[in-house]
Amino acid sequence: MFSSTRLWFRQLHALIRKIFLITLVKHWLSTLLRALLIPVLILVLVLQIQNFTGDGSRYGVGEPSPIPSLAETLPPGEKLVFVQGSNAGSDVAGVIDKIRSGLKGSVEVADTEADLRKRCPTSLSGVTNCYAAIIFNDSPLTKAGNKTWSYTIRVSSARASTKFDITTPSKNHYAPLQLAVENAITNTTTTPNNYMFTRITQDEAAELKRRNFAATIVGGFGIVCFLSMISSVFHIIGMISTERESGMAQLIDVMTGGAASARVLSYLIAFDIIYLPSWIIFGALYASLLVPTSNAGIIILWQILSGLSLTSMSVFAATINIRYTAISMVIVLMLLATLCEILDSKPENVPALIVLILSAIFPSSSYIFFLNQLCRNEAQGLATNISKPAPHEPRIYEVTVSMLWGLLLLTIVFYPLLAILIEKCSHGVSNKGRKFTSTNGTTESSTALEIVDLTKTYNPSLWRRCCRRARPTIAVNSLSFSMQRKQVLCLLGINGSGKTTTLGLIAGTQKLTSGSINVNAPRSNLGKYNSVTWALY
Repeated sequence: MFSSTRLWFRQLHALIRKIFLITLVKHWLSTLLRALLIPVLILVLVLQIQNFTGDGSRYGVGEPSPIPSLAETLPPGEKLVFVQGSNAGSDVAGVIDKIRSGLKGSVEVADTEADLRKRCPTSLSGVTNCYAAIIFNDSPLTKAGNKTWSYTIRVSSARASTKFDITTPSKNHYAPLQLAVENAITNTTTTPNNYMFTRITQDEAAELKRRNFAATIVGGFGIVCFLSMISSVFHIIGMISTERESGMAQLIDVMTGGAASARVLSYLIAFDIIYLPSWIIFGALYASLLVPTSNAGIIILWQILSGLSLTSMSVFAATINIRYTAISMVIVLMLLATLCEILDSKPENVPALIVLILSAIFPSSSYIFFLNQLCRNEAQGLATNISKPAPHEPRIYEVTVSMLWGLLLLTIVFYPLLAILIEKCSHGVSNKGRKFTSTNGTTESSTALEIVDLTKTYNPSLWRRCCRRARPTIAVNSLSFSMQRKQVLCLLGINGSGKTTTLGLIAGTQKLTSGSINVNAPRSNLGKYNSVTWALY
């Protein structure tokens, strides 16, 4: 018992070392790119979208600065138009004369607003050849009206800009024009100072932007975030499939007696160690760039558990003989992530059971639901509580962070066990009727291999037996022979005579029907390569 357990751990250590030699020594550059640099770059780009789309505005309170004169700000070649109606008082003409004196640009006076539209045609985008227009609606000397000064300034919407910087002098193009009108009306030359200010500070603006971006993640960007985890799926499934196609996996099973558990766990442990740094970095990036309000430990632990869960599912998927397994797996994960985004963004109530089932089966579903929980809390300015659902009105499902953690742990344990079972049933070796000497050494007998009444029968499927009355096919029929040490034994016969089947029965890649095979050598000395089986004595 102790010796077999010790042998199992030696096998596990050797298999892990083999994976590290292939990934971290022989192909270190490709592993560095696919396990760290590219995934981290993808996530950084996604989380920095909020900064890429910003206009660079600066919030706060600026320094006072004098308003420049209208003559300094009026662009050359652009018209300044005044609208003086036929019923306007004489004081309007006096104000216009005061404003236009000292201006080098083109100043025109229109009689009506219809005339203004002809003088300043405007495109759909708001572009016009006029700098501005001042429409006098009322004045103290106007016959009709309230006998008070009233005017309207019309400007080009194309000049409007949402970008501002409180650290620079005000760039309000029309403040000098308004000041010139006011000074002309009041007959003064006062030049006041002005300064820029915002209702929120720079830190408050950054927090508001981050909250809005967190709400955007819930709306669909979570799928893009999940792309940072996909690299491990291709890496793990690709390596397992390559070893199986090359015969390496079968050779390991033949020499170890079918230690499927050691092979499965070796992939899990090795790739978990390889990708662990990137998962920790992912958690730190989320905590610093997207959801800083929540505890960083919650986010890092979520990333580690999600990575472990995805690794377990990838190893399980690789045990299923499906062509293009990696691509198929990625498509399934992305489709389920999309489905979960649609369910999570719907205002209707989603049964918690559906959320739990999807999260328990597919790591991508759990990833989306967990990320949306974090983002909903961040959008409200709340720290994530692992025992309470994220605030959402109307409430769509009652699932907490701790529940999703538990499902991730279940996935981490369940998929490897299922992978070991499939490995033993589909790809493992059969020990029925085969006997080996102990690992301490061979016996003193000169016989190296002894086969007695070896029989292999292939039974037809139930469908063929019921509908076509197919009979069993006997590939090897009561074969008996022995082989001496240092002897090279060749099996000769026509095609279909059972040569390859016999070698498969000796190696254990096929299960015998009856008979016995006695190998006077340790199991680890047995090897199989295509149609050749050899043993070291």
